[in-house]
Formats: sequence, structure tokens, C-alpha cells
Amino acid sequence: MSLRQASTQAIVSVVSLAIGLAVTPAFSWCIVDDTRPAGTTVDLSPLRASMADSPQGLVEDGIDEATGATAALERSVSLDGLAHGLTVTGSIASDSELKGLLRDFQKTIGAFEASGGKAAVVIRCLDTGSSLAYNQDELMYPASSIKGPYVISLYQALERGTLEGAGSDGEKAATIARLAKPVIVSSDNDSYIKLHDAFGGEVFADWCAKQGICQAGSDAYERLCCKDTHYPFVTCAELATMWQAGNGYLASGSDKAGELRGFFEKRKESPLREGVGELATTISKAGWYPKDTIDKLAATVDAGIVTQDGRTYVVAIMTNAPADLDRLAALVPGIWTARAVLM
Repeated sequence: MSLRQASTQAIVSVVSLAIGLAVTPAFSWCIVDDTRPAGTTVDLSPLRASMADSPQGLVEDGIDEATGATAALERSVSLDGLAHGLTVTGSIASDSELKGLLRDFQKTIGAFEASGGKAAVVIRCLDTGSSLAYNQDELMYPASSIKGPYVISLYQALERGTLEGAGSDGEKAATIARLAKPVIVSSDNDSYIKLHDAFGGEVFADWCAKQGICQAGSDAYERLCCKDTHYPFVTCAELATMWQAGNGYLASGSDKAGELRGFFEKRKESPLREGVGELATTISKAGWYPKDTIDKLAATVDAGIVTQDGRTYVVAIMTNAPADLDRLAALVPGIWTARAVLM
């Protein structure tokens, strides 16, 4: 082989490798339980710089995975006093640094669980693709927090012209706007049931399938079709992905998206908003249900989008605290500090 041929082959190999990495789906490869020595860090700044213009949310048929490039390192982190381990993806912190940055999270969740509580948390940085997850795969009762993603699915189907139901598109739009405002602003149950009865649950399950949350015909799809209830059990990971998709729609700039975003901004109750403080901007939908004879329905939940210090995050927090918004708001500051591991 000549020197020119060898050089050409080397260039082709490098380009092929670069293309392969560029199209690798988010989280499709990882290193679990990273064994780098404490204090060792990886410089991901060139990678992050290359993603500066990546979209943050929904694309036509699912979540844009471009922002997953920093998710090369996935580590399981065990913290004393917690019922579950954490999964941290894409963090450049060393193992010892992670545990230091998670100290407030550990104290907050540990104390809550010690009092009999159960919690699940997902925080995803949409700018870097890094994420933190705690007990993210357990099915839990979302209460009224599911109203937010459901209404987003209706708005998006309406704009795409795929929303089934009686009446013209204009009549559907008027019905949705009239009922969605009290659903989002005041968490009105009657308006939500009217929406659900008018447009059904399949539109929601189809929307979830586009985000990779479920597959048509699967048990998860049937669960999200809400045939037996207006409030399907979901995992914290599912709820977070719903909001990641929702962020893409709400930031799209369309008139209908702006209308819906305005409803979220005027919501009356939000432990997430109260807990992250005035330096952050939030849109979310909370849900709460009291303890009764069916204990598994007790819940206080909030999930949505938080923007602070120039970065945007999906945050989902689910608990079994019985209709206690103040208690969830008190948990949020300690949970929110954990975003430091995603920097």
C-alpha cells in the first residue's frame, strides 16, 4: 500500500468513526460503575460546545437524541440510608465528587423515607443530555399531574390534524381551550373528565408511543389508553419523558403552544415552583390525592420544566405523601441541589 493510500484509508476510518458516534442514539452505550480513580475527570467541553444548537425536546416522531452525546458514562451510585440506588448519566464528576454533590439529596430523601415515605426522582439536563434518576421505574400514582401531559397531547394532535372527535377542527380547538384552562390553572377535575370523555385516551397513548414510552399494543400502551381510569399509573421515567416531549411542543412558537404555555404559567399550585425559588422559571403540573382505604393512591407529585442559570431541565418528583403540597415543596430544595452533578 502506498503512503497516499494509507493516509486516505486513515482519514476515511476517522470520518467513519465520527459519523458513527454522531448517530449513536442517546444512552445506547454506557460504562456502568465507572472505575476511574477518584479525582479523575473527563473534559467534555468540546463535545458540549458542538451541541450548543441541539433542539431540546420533541421532534416529529420522538425525542431528539442529539443531546445524549454526553451520556457516555452511566454509573450506579449507592448512598447510605436510601432505599434505592441512583443512576447518574453523563456526569463528568468523579465518584467521590458525586457523593459530595448528592449529600443534600441523600439527607432529604433519606429523612423522607425514614418517616415512611416513598419517592421517585428524575432530573435531566436538556442542554447536555446528562441525567439523574432515583427509583425511576416503579409504577406510581400520578394523581392530577398526568393532566399536563394529557392536555399537551391533545394540543399537538389538534395542530397535526390527527385529533379524532366530534366537530370541526375549529370546534375542537374551542372545546380544548375552554376546558384546558381550568384543568391546568386550577386542576379542575370535572373539566378534565369532560376533555377525556370527548377525546379519549388513545390519543394520549399514541403520543406516548411516539416518544418511545410504549409500543402500540403493549401492556404499557393499554395502561396509558386510560380505558379503566382517567389517571393511569406511570413511572417517574415515563412522566419525565412526557415532559421532555412537552417542552419541545411548548417551545415551538405556535399560537396554540403559546396559549397552552400561558395556562401552565398561571397554575395556582406548584411545589416545584415554590421549592426551586425565584431564580428559576418553571412550568409544571402538580397532582395530589389523600390517603384513603386504598393506600396506594395516596400521592403528591409535581413534574415539568425548570430553567435556571441558562440551562433547561426536566424535573419529575413523585411521592406517596397523601395530598401534602407543603411537604413536597420542602423536599424540592434538597432534590434540586442534585442538578450540580449534571454540570
